[in-house]
Amino acid sequence: MTMRCIDKRGKSCATQFVRIMATLVVAIALTFASTGCAPSDVNRPTVTATGKTLEHRTAERLAAVEVAWREVQAKPTEGSRKKYRAELETFLVYLADLKKLPEWKGTLTIGGRLLDIPRPPAGYSQYDISWYDSFRISSQVAIKSMKKPGRVEGLGAPIVLRKHSSNEPYVFRTGLNSPATAVLDFGGARPTLRFFDPREQPKYEGSTLAADYAAPVEVAINVSEFRDIMFGGVFRVDKFMKTRGLYLTEPYRADKIPVVFVHGLQSSPLTWTQMISSLNAHPELSRKYQFWFYTYPTGSSWIISAPAFRDDLNGAYSTFAAKGGRENLNRCVLVGHSMGGLMSRMMTIDSGEDFWNLVFEKPATRVDWPSAEAKNKFMTTLYFKRVPMVSAAVFIAAPHRGSGMADWFVVGWIKKLIKLPSSVASALVNVATLNMDGINQNFRSMTGVGTSLTGLSPKNPAFRTLNQRIIQVPFYTIIGDHTTGNDQLVYPNATLLAGNDTVVPYWSSHLNQAVSEKIIHAKHTSCTTYDGSLAEVSRILSERLAGKLGKAPTQPAGMMGPYKDHVPTMRPKVKIHPSGPHSISAASSNNKADKPARATATSKSKTATRMATTASSPSASVGGVGAPAPAPKRKPSAASIPTAPAAPATPAAKKSAPQPAATVEPAESASISPNTRVRASVL
Repeated sequence: MTMRCIDKRGKSCATQFVRIMATLVVAIALTFASTGCAPSDVNRPTVTATGKTLEHRTAERLAAVEVAWREVQAKPTEGSRKKYRAELETFLVYLADLKKLPEWKGTLTIGGRLLDIPRPPAGYSQYDISWYDSFRISSQVAIKSMKKPGRVEGLGAPIVLRKHSSNEPYVFRTGLNSPATAVLDFGGARPTLRFFDPREQPKYEGSTLAADYAAPVEVAINVSEFRDIMFGGVFRVDKFMKTRGLYLTEPYRADKIPVVFVHGLQSSPLTWTQMISSLNAHPELSRKYQFWFYTYPTGSSWIISAPAFRDDLNGAYSTFAAKGGRENLNRCVLVGHSMGGLMSRMMTIDSGEDFWNLVFEKPATRVDWPSAEAKNKFMTTLYFKRVPMVSAAVFIAAPHRGSGMADWFVVGWIKKLIKLPSSVASALVNVATLNMDGINQNFRSMTGVGTSLTGLSPKNPAFRTLNQRIIQVPFYTIIGDHTTGNDQLVYPNATLLAGNDTVVPYWSSHLNQAVSEKIIHAKHTSCTTYDGSLAEVSRILSERLAGKLGKAPTQPAGMMGPYKDHVPTMRPKVKIHPSGPHSISAASSNNKADKPARATATSKSKTATRMATTASSPSASVGGVGAPAPAPKRKPSAASIPTAPAAPATPAAKKSAPQPAATVEPAESASISPNTRVRASVL
């Protein structure tokens, strides 16, 4: 039997309790309102306990700002400016409750008093606040993503102007966020409220304007999507593809040069908040550059992710060139950290035939495509041109020749957790199944193809291909070395060559023919926030404004380091027929080529099974090339065991050393077309 509490009037006790609590909440709220202590982040009731309307209370706040303004004019101290700022912030919040931002123009009447909000003059020194949807008081924005917020003390109240343009291209859901400084001047016949861009007009009537460059960046970037993509984007690429894209932080300016920031593996745009804030605080740079960022799920390899980035850059050029500023768009600078540096580098080179030959051993016209979609994926990934709008690139701690951490045993287990898009995996399996005779041995013998971790292995043959292509724009390198005690080391240096930033060694980050190379005493993850790195990016951008553009390389970077002469271990292959799927993948150098039919069938069966298993696993993909797969469990021949580079052999040893297997020419009686490549070598 259920017992209920009923009062004398037949009402339940629970109902009475709810009513009592509601009455208490209302009473507390009215008490705060009557004492003027209502929180500034909530809407105030139209009528308070004192009977004053919101308009009357807004007029009172306007009078309080005037008192503070007079004090600043009489005695411009830090204390008087802080009081003026606090009173002005409170007034702006009340005014926003009273009237929506689109109404903030012309002359407003507040409690019988007139307030002017004049139309901004031509140029960009002042904002037309009526164009924006809302604002936030900068001092109320908690800065969590940067240790050194870019702030300037002075006159006025810094705010973040927000435009919620979710339907416009290249605008994230957080909208456009601009730094502004509000100044309410009582020097004229009527009080006048203006909103300045402190980058364009750093002073007002001789006084330095207060500014907060950290708050707009924090509001725009430090959101859940970008925090989640750091880890989620590694293991669940499909889920985070909707977040991928090129985004502006402020409204597009045709008179500014775009600088695009690209993050690396297990990272997000949050890695750039400190740098963007610092650059915005640099008056000469912030007046000439606009800062964009690109984000993407980092579970895919840099080769797979590059086509979408290329399409976004080309699309942005077409979109914004129609609004003017083609000259500045064509001066775009890319700044990439870690794997983002590889992504940026892919925008500065032409593929030629090298990337195609990395995967296929026959031309595209002879490839059997399972679908038009699969063909498009392969063609856009392996054939491409540099992005014309990119004029320079800055590589920060970029692994141009890979990172040994990608080959760690523990990382091998992590690779198995990465789940790439099913469409990519199925394209790999279908294309490989239909073209067994045309798949490159490097590609065929790999497992975990397409994951970012596999793609960053120094054994990845794609790095050799990448470093064969000439970078077609001037570039700059910033390299971390946590083992040094200063930022002054210059290449070549024995200590430097052995250095690393805990993730990427120097021999991987260094590129010949760089316009400049800066060594900073920092670890890999702090290279984007280190003071030396911030100063170096500022220097590079300043020099480019001054016309010191540097020169593009004339030669490819080439390989260096311990993997300079690395050749992937693979099984020998013999082609004995002019066409068709007749290839032999033998288990060792002792396999014979006199049983083509049986060997071919065995090879196709094993290879298709292996690739299907790889693609169906979470780490399968297409186009990105990873580290070679482990050899089958068998007793390897001496020729198939990779060894470290040996010391130069003596003349006697050279005579007795076995010679590498030579290319096998076909017998004259064999029917082989001139285009058929025949070889039987053990690598």
